[in-house]
Amino acid sequence: MANTRADIAAKIIVIALIALFLGLTAFNMFTGKSAASAGSPPQGGPPGQSPPPGGGGASGGGQPQRGQASGQAGAPRGSSAITVSVRRMERGTIRQIVRLNGDVTSRTEVAIFPDTSGKISRLLKGVGDTVARGETIGYVDPSRAGSAFVENPVVAAVSGTIITLPVSQGETVGTSTRIATIGSLGNLKITIYVAEKYSAYLSRGLQAVVTFPAAPEEQFTARVTAVSPVVNSANRTIETDLVLEKNDPRIKPGMFANVDLVIREKKDTFVLPKGAVKNYNDEQVVYLVDGDSSARRVKVTTGLSNDSEVEILSGLSEGDRVITAGAVTDGSAVRIAAGAFE
Repeated sequence: MANTRADIAAKIIVIALIALFLGLTAFNMFTGKSAASAGSPPQGGPPGQSPPPGGGGASGGGQPQRGQASGQAGAPRGSSAITVSVRRMERGTIRQIVRLNGDVTSRTEVAIFPDTSGKISRLLKGVGDTVARGETIGYVDPSRAGSAFVENPVVAAVSGTIITLPVSQGETVGTSTRIATIGSLGNLKITIYVAEKYSAYLSRGLQAVVTFPAAPEEQFTARVTAVSPVVNSANRTIETDLVLEKNDPRIKPGMFANVDLVIREKKDTFVLPKGAVKNYNDEQVVYLVDGDSSARRVKVTTGLSNDSEVEILSGLSEGDRVITAGAVTDGSAVRIAAGAFE
C-alpha cells in the first residue's frame, strides 16, 4: 500500500515538472518572437536585410509619400474627376422676349358703302382685283315696283386691292352695308395685344422677330410703329402695331403671325445659360474651373433674364471658365470634356 502511494506521488511530480517545462518553453518562444518583430525591417524581412527603396526607415513607416498623395489629388485625378462643359466669360447681348400671336392687316384698309338702299344689280370687281380711286365696283338698284329702273354706282374711295367683297349680285343692301374693303397689299401691319404688366417697356421702335405658317423656316424682322395709349379693360392688354422692315409678296392680309417682341435688351454684358447659375444657401452661385482643375464656388449677382439665358452683373471677370454642365461641388476634381468649351 505504501509503495502504491509512492508511485502515485512520483507520477504527480513528473507531470508537474513536464508542465513547468512546457510552460517555460512556450514563454521563451513568445518573448523571442516579440523581440524579433521589434527589431525586424518594416517589410517583414529577416534581420539585417535593407528595407525596400522608398519603404521603411523614419521617413517611410509603410505610409505613402507626398508625391503619391498629390498624384491622387492633382490635375488628372484619374477616374474620380467629373467631366464638365465650360464657357469662357466674354461680353455679349441678352434680350428679354415676349411671345405673342398677331394678325396681318393692311395699314390702309377702307370700307366701301353704297349711297342708297336697294339690290345689287351688278358687281364689276372681285376679291384681289386692283381698283383706282373713283373706279366703279358695282351697282345698286334703288327702284321700287312701278318706278323707273335706275342704277346707282358704288365707287372706290381709295386706290388699292379689294381685300373683301362680302355681298353678291341680287342681294338687298342698305347704306350701312359694307360692299367691299380696299387695302394696300404692300403696306401691311401686324396687330398684337401685349399684357398690361409689360406696359412700362412698350414704345415705338421696339424690335420683333416674326414667323408665319406660310414660311415657317424663315424669320422676318419688324418694329413697333404704334402703341395704344389705353389698356383694354376687358382683357387687360394693350393694342400694338408692328410693320415688317421688308415687304414680302408671300405675306398677305388675314395671315396669322407668331411674334417674339424684344421688350428689353442689354449689350456689352456677361451672359450665361440659366442652368449654370445655382442656388446655394439662398444665394446665387456659379462654379469656375481653377488652375488645378478643381471647381470653385463663386457668388454672383444676376440681372436681366429670358427663357434660356441670364445676365451676370457681378462676381465674374472676363476670361473666367464657368462650368455650364456637370454636377460639381466646391473643390470637386473636374475634367473639361473635349470640345466642351462653348
